[in-house]
Amino acid sequence: MDPDRSSVVAAAAPLLGPNGVGLSPDGTRVYVAETLTGRVWAWDLDGPGRLRRAPGGHPFHGGTCVAATPYTLDSLAIEADGRVAVAAIGDGVVVITPDGSELDVHPVPDDIVTNIAFGGPDGRRAVLTLAGSGAVAATTWPRPGLVVGR
Repeated sequence: MDPDRSSVVAAAAPLLGPNGVGLSPDGTRVYVAETLTGRVWAWDLDGPGRLRRAPGGHPFHGGTCVAATPYTLDSLAIEADGRVAVAAIGDGVVVITPDGSELDVHPVPDDIVTNIAFGGPDGRRAVLTLAGSGAVAATTWPRPGLVVGR
């Protein structure tokens, strides 16, 4: 189904397999995981739904590449301190600092992680979808994540 482009406030294209999307804790930056390239892109926002082209950003969509990883990326969630936690198909969860200076991998052995979300009273419950086994799993995360709807 084609999205109703008349309702799109801002668009960034072309991206190769965009998948996960999340907002920074202060709501001023949006992150997108690009599945096919293993990149995480960021755009600062000029206001709700208004992407700002980064000076020196990508020549077509204006985003900043926060991290170029060797992983196949899927959905993502944001930690309370702004780190980006991205499901890395076949590798677990990759966590990237907002400026891309640090990358940490949390392996999930023998499975295909496709999604991550945070919950629980302290935000430290990570819920993962595992496509290889067809399961949904929960684990304690080392840091609090942003809980959607809170």
